[in-house]
Amino acid sequence: MVRNAPFLKRVCVAGVTLVGTMMVVSASAKADTLNQALVKLYNSSPDLMAARYAAETTNEVFNQVAANALPQVSSTWQTSYGRTYNEILRDTGDFTTSGSLAGGLSVSQTISPVISGGVVQTRKSIEAGWVGYDQNEQNIILSGIQAYLGVIQAQSAISLQASNITLLERQLEAAQSRYDAGSGTRTDIAQVSASLADAQAGVQQARGNLAIAQASYQQIFGSPPQSLIFPPLPASMPANLQEAMSVALAGNPAVKSGVVALEEAIAKMKVTQAELKPSYQLGLSAQRNQDILNGGGTTNFSTSVGVSVPLYGNRQISKSKVRQDEIAVYRLEEQLRSIKSQVELQVVQAWNQYMTAQAVGQARASQIYAAELSLRGAEAELDAGTKTNIDVISAQQSLTGAQVAASTARVDVVEGAYNLVAAMGQLAARDLGLPVQYYEPQREFENRKIQNLATLLYDR
Repeated sequence: MVRNAPFLKRVCVAGVTLVGTMMVVSASAKADTLNQALVKLYNSSPDLMAARYAAETTNEVFNQVAANALPQVSSTWQTSYGRTYNEILRDTGDFTTSGSLAGGLSVSQTISPVISGGVVQTRKSIEAGWVGYDQNEQNIILSGIQAYLGVIQAQSAISLQASNITLLERQLEAAQSRYDAGSGTRTDIAQVSASLADAQAGVQQARGNLAIAQASYQQIFGSPPQSLIFPPLPASMPANLQEAMSVALAGNPAVKSGVVALEEAIAKMKVTQAELKPSYQLGLSAQRNQDILNGGGTTNFSTSVGVSVPLYGNRQISKSKVRQDEIAVYRLEEQLRSIKSQVELQVVQAWNQYMTAQAVGQARASQIYAAELSLRGAEAELDAGTKTNIDVISAQQSLTGAQVAASTARVDVVEGAYNLVAAMGQLAARDLGLPVQYYEPQREFENRKIQNLATLLYDR
């Protein structure tokens, strides 16, 4: 069995390097890096496209509300022409002809803190939609990363199980040779055969897991995985837990959503408070009547000023609404505190997942090295007659188990890193530096605002 040592050396390289080699397929024209896969996802995901259309729809709501706060301008024009027969002068056939042109222009403006406050409240509601889109984008990208790593993990399991089968097949050949030479037993052959059958079953299970992982990948990315390359850690990894926590409390979408919800509630409360204040109506109109046949005409100008002051009834209702809105603000303040606490826990969990996976990976690397030495020793002692076939099989299984565990740990390190970045709110396409045309609902809003007088006047 010593003759198998070179083969073992090729297959069972100590450390994570072996596992990484098995997980990374040979580079080819069809090989996809994680970034390449995420670019495809960003540009074609129906969920992302739907979220973008939803953001566009929400943006238009603000334009409509703001437009209602602008001065209302209207113009009317009317012309008439007629001939009237005078029966008294029928003998002379006398007719009276007339023609006129009448037109007017009116401008009205309601000045009310309720209207202007409503515009501000609507803007906060729109901002909530922007945060919602950002959260959707990051969630979809994280799902894509998890699916990508899932395929790599499943491919690695098959590769490791296949290597185990190859070794067991050689074990079986050796056991058969010893039996033929009279130095082995049928029991040795049966023991290796049983282990080989178990390993073959493990390969079938691994293939089933790969099929599931591939199906998940196709559902998310819209196409089956090609050759996948094991990804590096994200570039935005924090240096320590404190840095991760600081970034998360400012950038996590859940925190940002809670902040905007609180601001919207405050804006709504101000609108309700404004119902207790007077509102004003200003009007200006001009009317011109022109005789288009005989010349001459009249021009009339008029102005109006009105004021509306809530006194009783509605005023009491508004006061009650103010108290109700104040309670809503207090509730959202507490809710924001709870959200921040949850995000802190999420960051701690993600950080510990990442650090634990790193430590486990290092331990598994040492375990692989030790298991390799143990297997070589067991094989040598089997030839010397001091070890049994069971000892060799046990050492082989220990090596395979260590390799699988190291593979899992390596994937866990990368997945933990991306979970941490997601908790920090740094998993958007721009954060990852994906070479795509970024969709940002706020930027789209600002671009359209240039064409909309209402947003220019009432955007706050």
